[in-house]
Amino acid sequence: MLDKGLRSLAAATLVVYGFVAAKWLVPSEFHAVEELPEFSPPDFRGILDEDIRMAQLAKKVTWDLKSGVYSDADQFFVYASIANATSPATPASVPSSPTVLHANAAFSVYGASFTLTTQPTAPDMEIQFVIASNALAGTFTITGTNRLNQAISEVISVTSGTPNGTFYSLLAYASVTNVAVTGFTSTGTLTVQGVNAYNPIWLPTDTLATLGGEWYDGTDSKVLSFMACTDFEVTYDVEKELQFVLKGEAQDMQPIGDRSRALITVTDFPAYAQPTDFVDVGWPALFWLDPVNGTGQTTQWLDVITFKLTGVTGQKLYMTANGIQVLNRIGRKRRKTTFECEIDYQNVQLESKYRAFQKQIIYVKFQQPFYYLGNAGGAGSFYKYIQFALYSRMVKFALDPKDEKVIAKISCMCEYEPSVGYAFNVSMLNQNNPNYFP
Repeated sequence: MLDKGLRSLAAATLVVYGFVAAKWLVPSEFHAVEELPEFSPPDFRGILDEDIRMAQLAKKVTWDLKSGVYSDADQFFVYASIANATSPATPASVPSSPTVLHANAAFSVYGASFTLTTQPTAPDMEIQFVIASNALAGTFTITGTNRLNQAISEVISVTSGTPNGTFYSLLAYASVTNVAVTGFTSTGTLTVQGVNAYNPIWLPTDTLATLGGEWYDGTDSKVLSFMACTDFEVTYDVEKELQFVLKGEAQDMQPIGDRSRALITVTDFPAYAQPTDFVDVGWPALFWLDPVNGTGQTTQWLDVITFKLTGVTGQKLYMTANGIQVLNRIGRKRRKTTFECEIDYQNVQLESKYRAFQKQIIYVKFQQPFYYLGNAGGAGSFYKYIQFALYSRMVKFALDPKDEKVIAKISCMCEYEPSVGYAFNVSMLNQNNPNYFP
């Protein structure tokens, strides 16, 4: 609806822009800065004032996001800084073959509401609805409880444009009371399945995803469009928490809502569900160090004290002549990924590998022992994690004798490895379904 000011304009051109709406609440510290640089020509006018006729140049918006690491809530950072898609496109699940919770049957058999013949496996499961031979839109309304025995519910909508396939719940259920059904072709078929977790893997891609942001700073509500990540960091200390930082540029930042208000005491954005996963801390992390021609995750590296992974994506927003004040295109230079760590120096062979410039593969696994995902039919206990596989060479090796130990400060560069086709990869085990992004 237009406000009075706009309705009273007699002769004006109104341009309406749309912004991509946010999808998740991100627990983080976030800052954005809008720069509107000015130009004041150094004219000789016989006037002593330096600034006489000023104009505004192109707008520039920069942002940074700092957060503890959450295995579910922070998956977006991989799409923005490393890869815009998983490999394979549909991640593997745990268990690898989903558990059947209700055998295949026609929608006419399910009726308007049904219960599962098998309840989700402990501690909880995400639900999959596998539909075939259907031509109509429909909905599933799941009612149940989570692993904390709290009541939860959600609606999964199926459109007539994509009436068949696998459709996923957003929430994980410890029990399902019932599923209400509307729509669908009566002769179409449905199988209901469950999985404890998914294992997405990302290989670096040439194109990255840009983000759309909604930011309520306590006074004002703003939207940020086309947020492009330029730099990322993941910082680890065995005695502290795990942290990541994203930095980048945005095409624009615009306030929304009724601008006649002097103070906006409530957000103009919709309410988003609070993330329920736990933040990662340092002590459960695991490291492995192996030759690049060997088998990764064979030799555990028990000496690491601190670790910092740094990435430069090479992305850059720029501007062409299109009559608007904001940046309108994005380009990319080469990416560069490095890391540095401090170790308890107890193995002199490591310095020999530095001198020999040997290429090695380092696995870094930040796991979350506070969030158990099940044992996948006796295959072993699974917990949430984020993992990096880094094909790298040491480029700096400095010794620093401390009071109680000798510290080696190591700097490494990730190098493209022809045998796998990338310099590093990222994987997670969490409870985000394959439709997480976009």
